[in-house]
Amino acid sequence: MKLGETRISASLATVSFEAARSGTRMVFTEQVVSLDGYADNGARLQGTEIGLDNLELLLERKEGPIH
Repeated sequence: MKLGETRISASLATVSFEAARSGTRMVFTEQVVSLDGYADNGARLQGTEIGLDNLELLLERKEGPIH
């Protein structure tokens, strides 16, 4: 990830899907490293949580493209 022209972090995300009684369970793991002393202060976690919350809302919509 860059802030302007400065590279501030790098990450590796792994997503796996497992069968569950109620459907499918998604497991999301992200490993993050901050570079050059950049202090994230939780912004990256907050952004990831917002993205996953939005995915959940999309999947729950009865009129969504998946249903």
